[in-house]
Amino acid sequence: LEISRIKAQFSERPDDEPAEFSSEVLELKSRLDYEVRRRGGLRSKLTKLSSRMANLSMTLDDYAALHRLFPGFDLKPLREISECQANLKKNIDDEIEAQRQETLSEMAELDKLIESLKASLVELQVEPKAPRSLLETCITKQDELRSLSRQIELFERKKELRNNRKTKHQELQIAESSFLKNMESLLNEKLDEINKRLYSMERISPRINIPNGDKYEYVTPNDSGTGTLFKSLLVFDLAVLELSSLPVLIHDSLLFSDIWSEPMSRLLKEYGRQTKQVFIAFDGLSMFDEETKDAVRAASRICLGENDRSLFGRSWAMKPLNE
Repeated sequence: LEISRIKAQFSERPDDEPAEFSSEVLELKSRLDYEVRRRGGLRSKLTKLSSRMANLSMTLDDYAALHRLFPGFDLKPLREISECQANLKKNIDDEIEAQRQETLSEMAELDKLIESLKASLVELQVEPKAPRSLLETCITKQDELRSLSRQIELFERKKELRNNRKTKHQELQIAESSFLKNMESLLNEKLDEINKRLYSMERISPRINIPNGDKYEYVTPNDSGTGTLFKSLLVFDLAVLELSSLPVLIHDSLLFSDIWSEPMSRLLKEYGRQTKQVFIAFDGLSMFDEETKDAVRAASRICLGENDRSLFGRSWAMKPLNE
């Protein structure tokens, strides 16, 4: 509305658009004003580039004066410093001159552009000089109008993105829930399958529940004994080994200490049927049948014991005999 009122002062008819307010003229004047300011900046830069470094090199008179004051003084280091300063000054002056020529070239191109913009305004029968106050106000308002329109556009885009984000988040939750439920189902089937092979009588298998990506629950219903806890951990590892691309499994002897003989014997056979590498550390065979003992002996790679059967030939826990 303010732009319309300003334009009305240039014409009695509302639909008669003054030449000064056409979009083409406003764009040309805005561009001309920008390029003129840019040329002023280059002129200021050129003034700064016109200065040169002072000559810091020592002259022959300087060397003669030093020689008179200090007859035995070695002037060679001073000459080397002076030569270095002279070379440094030359390099800096060359760089300044290169920047000066580049600025002059840029100003020449800018002058051509400014003259071209002025010629375009003349062709449109518009004075290329600085606009009158009302024209300046109109240009300012036009810029403000474009800025506000852009803000509205960005606000609408932000609102659209926010809605899309909400939709995508919901889709992600659905996809995650479906994926986790499938993973949970696969794991529980495999856990039940492995657990059945560990006992002669059917026993409750451990179960995993994964409600979301931040939480899971893994228990054996109605059985929280220590041996069952360790057995459940071993069964879970075996299930993951079979269902995933995990290449190798390693279990320490500590995990077997509370598991009774029947599931332990079958667990050792379970290790043996794996197609991937399984490494275990195991203590004691006396409680098992001969078939299990033979299988363990056949798979053994390192057998450790006291004295010369220690890993490094002797036990580090024993005191040396000479102490």
